[in-house]
Amino acid sequence: MEVLDVPPIRNVTVEYIGPEIIFCHFDAETKTECTEPGSEYLVKFDSWFEYDGQTYIAMEHVQHGDLTACVQGALPHEQVLRIAWQLFKGLELLHSKGVVHRDLKPENILVVSKEPHWHIKLADFGTFHPHEQ
Repeated sequence: MEVLDVPPIRNVTVEYIGPEIIFCHFDAETKTECTEPGSEYLVKFDSWFEYDGQTYIAMEHVQHGDLTACVQGALPHEQVLRIAWQLFKGLELLHSKGVVHRDLKPENILVVSKEPHWHIKLADFGTFHPHEQ
């Protein structure tokens, strides 16, 4: 669901987080804009809130939707490599922070810009799990 968040005015996407998810570590550090290599391939989280007994997260809105909606058939080899490289860079950053995503699929890869110069962002951390170092 896309909503308008004020102030400042910006579009965000709101996602329901199921009751089985434990919020552990959503603090000011989590909200800090990350500038490490690979962060440009991860959806930015803004905040979380509870409404009517349910927990939701507000995150960056990515205009083109997910990879499933954007890919209609086979892609040229170069474009597949571009998407895969960005996915791996995002995962590399997550793993360096001790996080395992656990739900990688095309629906959780959001598209910032389409072919031929794809830019993707990894999303849906509802099933992420901190792993032991």
